[in-house]
Amino acid sequence: MHTFATIFQQIDAVVNWLTRPEILFPWATLLLIASLKWAHVWTKPKFAIGIGVFLALVGVYSCLDWPGVDHQQFRDNLTKADNIPIAIILSMLYVTYWISLRRGSVNDQRISQGMPPLEASEKNRK
Repeated sequence: MHTFATIFQQIDAVVNWLTRPEILFPWATLLLIASLKWAHVWTKPKFAIGIGVFLALVGVYSCLDWPGVDHQQFRDNLTKADNIPIAIILSMLYVTYWISLRRGSVNDQRISQGMPPLEASEKNRK
């Protein structure tokens, strides 16, 4: 039991270090740039589902107590009435970001093949 407590405490220590503003901001900026540059790779459904599952697991980890680690304060803050819409917006942000970049990647591929973008095909159907 002590080993698990140590592992979970180490995970929390790493997460706490990574979310310090001076660490998080540059990495978030680089991740945004990388997500735009390699959108044609990560927006494929298999990758996107994997990323979504990972984010869901991080959410579950954050909301549950583990041996030696107490996330009660996080749960209390997350479940305050004024924070619930923020949590919903953050989860929907991933979905809408994925949809927009996926459509853009598909359009880029179609244009490179000499085909019209998806939007032009939709207008012709009407």
